[in-house]
Amino acid sequence: INLIEKFIKRCDRVCVLFTWSYLERLWCVFEWACVLMDKEPDKLWLQTEMFVTEQSFPLYVDCIRNFSLRRTKCFLDGDRAVLAAKIDECYASHKDFERLVRATATALMARSMAFRAGRSARLRAQFFEPWVDLAKDLGFDELAAKLATCRPSEWRARAA
Repeated sequence: INLIEKFIKRCDRVCVLFTWSYLERLWCVFEWACVLMDKEPDKLWLQTEMFVTEQSFPLYVDCIRNFSLRRTKCFLDGDRAVLAAKIDECYASHKDFERLVRATATALMARSMAFRAGRSARLRAQFFEPWVDLAKDLGFDELAAKLATCRPSEWRARAA
């Protein structure tokens, strides 16, 4: 538990099997934040293609919208105390930590869904535009504006 930051520093990049319950687990959330403290966001990749369906998609949006440190789960209570102390040490407040998690999760899910969104206007509306809306709802106006300029179908056409 005390070496997680050192382990992450040794990794070139991280791939997260990101399910809608990922942000419910304190260890996962802390690891996420450690990666982003040490690496640029392009070094953190979400594997979502197998998990995101029409039925599960709203669960992803809700898990990010409603993320709260106090609602995270931890198998060992002792781990919770250690991780809370590490968060207190590295971040100005729990509110700032939660904001970081929400902003980066929104941005990285949008990036993950861009591939799918490039296939059709319907898929863009269904799987990409909700991330623009969520960014706006959460007060991440700059992120929302940048996401709104993304053109996954054009990227896909150029890559073909």
